[in-house]
Amino acid sequence: MPTASAPHKLQQQPTSALHRVAMLRLAIAGHEALQVCTLEVDRGGISYTRETLETLHERHPGTGLFFLMGADSLKDLPHWRDPQRILELAVPVVVRRPGDPKTSF
Repeated sequence: MPTASAPHKLQQQPTSALHRVAMLRLAIAGHEALQVCTLEVDRGGISYTRETLETLHERHPGTGLFFLMGADSLKDLPHWRDPQRILELAVPVVVRRPGDPKTSF
């Protein structure tokens, strides 16, 4: 799910949301079980994980959610908006990004 604007990247000039959506669609082409969710791009503005997870819970009641994140992002999670609520709304799945050193917690 691409974001419209990430709160931690406001000083950077990211690739446009439309281009990121297009790249994701190309990346998952042929994988019928996958789809690109444009919820945050459609909503526009700054996206906060808690708000997105709450919207997904409203739209899909009773569905368990998993939140995939890089191990490097996990270190910053305590500084995110309402991290406890994020953990209540979704099960975190943490992965080491290719090329990143092993992370210890």
